[in-house]
This record gives sequence, structure tokens and C-alpha cells, in this order.
Amino acid sequence: MQYLSLGIGIILSISSFSALADDSNQSGLGAAFGVGAGGGFSIKKTLGDTNQLLAGFNLSQGQYQNQSTFNGTTTNTNSIGNAYSMQVGIRHFLTKEKLSNFVQLSIVGSYVTNSSSGISTSYKSFSILPGYGVEYFIAPNFSIEGTVGLGLHYSSGDYSDNNSTSKNIQLPFVGTAITYYW
Repeated sequence: MQYLSLGIGIILSISSFSALADDSNQSGLGAAFGVGAGGGFSIKKTLGDTNQLLAGFNLSQGQYQNQSTFNGTTTNTNSIGNAYSMQVGIRHFLTKEKLSNFVQLSIVGSYVTNSSSGISTSYKSFSILPGYGVEYFIAPNFSIEGTVGLGLHYSSGDYSDNNSTSKNIQLPFVGTAITYYW
């Protein structure tokens, strides 16, 4: 819930800036750095007047502590995980102005490894991320954007020599990015 609040706050803050950009927004190629869903580094290619092609990758590492209780016994574990993901998508602009609205559909493939107290896990994940967002130009070739949507995920992998499969829905996903166009 805190990510949703943060995403909405960022979108509202961005939309309240005064108009600094000209009308030549979203032209040519763009390079974006983002956090949240679809985060990492991506390239944007404008196709025609109202569409963009998105392609990117994300590498991340995390470390966390977990406490679990089973049959009255509490276990503390430390985990280290690595995630590698690739994303492709298409974005359609509903408006193309200084504050532009868009809908997009992204497909993300991920490979995740995790090591926890001597137990290694790994899994592959496939996600479909339909979303809605806004992109605000604070300069002619520089923008800030926010996206919210629904994540549909499928993953399968190994956990301590046992195979597992999961399917889930992420409500909602939130992402933000900054983009430079040239």
C-alpha cells in the first residue's frame, strides 16, 4: 500500500509542476532509469505519432532476514538473492502533451536465485503487466513518469531439490522512471 501511495503522490506532484517543455515531446529514442515494476534501464523508441516500443533489463541483489515457526520451533534465516530480468513492451499515448497519458503492455522474463542457510533456490518467472501512466516533461527532452497497473505472474523453479510452480496476481504494481530523449 505504501508503494501505491508513493506512486500516486509522485504522479500528483509531477502534474502540479509548471509547464517548462516545448511541444516536441517523446520524439526519437529515449533512455530511462526507473524503480518499481519495469524498473532498471530501458530504451524507448517512438513509433509514429502515438506509440513507443520499450525494451530493457534489470539486475538486482537483495539481502533480508526471515523468521518462521513450524511445530513450535522458531527458525531465523538470512537470505541473499539475485534477480535478472528482461522486459519488452508497447506504449500507446492517449494524449501527447507536456503531461501525457498512456496505456502500456509489458512482458517481463526473470531469473531469480536465492541462498538461505545453505538451501539454494532458483526460479524462472514470466509476467504480463498491463498499466496506465502519465509522463510529464520538465524540459524539452527530459521527463518523469509514473505507472500503475495489474501484474499477472507465472513462475516455476527448484526449492531444495523440489520443483514448484506458482501463479499470482499483483495488485497493483507501481513504477516510476526518468527519461532522456534524443
